[in-house]
Amino acid sequence: MRLIVGGDSFIGSRLNQFWRQQGVHCQGSTRRLGLVCDERPLIDLENLIWPKNLSIYTFAVICAGINDIFECETRPTETREINVTNTTILAQALSKRGCRICCLSSSQVFDGTKSFRKRDDDVHPITEYGRQKVSMEKNILAIDRGTIIRLTKVENENGKLLKKWKAELDRGKPIQPFYDMYISPISVDNVVGKISDIADSESFSRLLHFGGEREISWAEYARILCRRWGCDERLIHPVSHLRDGKILPIHSSLASE
Repeated sequence: MRLIVGGDSFIGSRLNQFWRQQGVHCQGSTRRLGLVCDERPLIDLENLIWPKNLSIYTFAVICAGINDIFECETRPTETREINVTNTTILAQALSKRGCRICCLSSSQVFDGTKSFRKRDDDVHPITEYGRQKVSMEKNILAIDRGTIIRLTKVENENGKLLKKWKAELDRGKPIQPFYDMYISPISVDNVVGKISDIADSESFSRLLHFGGEREISWAEYARILCRRWGCDERLIHPVSHLRDGKILPIHSSLASE
């Protein structure tokens, strides 16, 4: 039996759907009490709640957590407890019962001064979210049969930022993407396929990089989306990420395996 911790998340829900289509026996956890059933166990990382019988799982991927960079900056103690401390406690509990662990990490473990970072490059996070991911990685890699996948930007048109962009463009209002910050978008289907490959493999790496093949600015990405949505590209008004005085990684691409 495979377990998806964070079965309601964007990646977790797509992975759950894919595995079920493939006939893989799996469960995707939920934090919503009204959705709890035999196939959707209750797992709440904030309150350390999960099933007692963890021994039924042979492979677990942890997709749950707080991934909002700015929430991690403003609530570092609360978010670290979920993203690092409690995630580690659950991973250790699963591992002690013979379960392989796979945790999702981020290019934010690097400082963003260089493109296409390699997995043996030294980590140097400059955001609280990145620092939490570094701590989580160390804990998971200390667990027997634990694997980390560092991901670049996973495309999600239902995400907060892109939904806001789409709504503004549909109303004929301009958007202001950064022209001097770069991403390396990857489709969620490719991420799901990579996780599945790891789950299916008897031999596996402890640390993997997975991302898009090229790096583009947020402004260029906005233009791609604008054409996809059939919106007016003249509404794209690029700005510098330095405008708000926030220190963020400029580059976020990874040298994929």
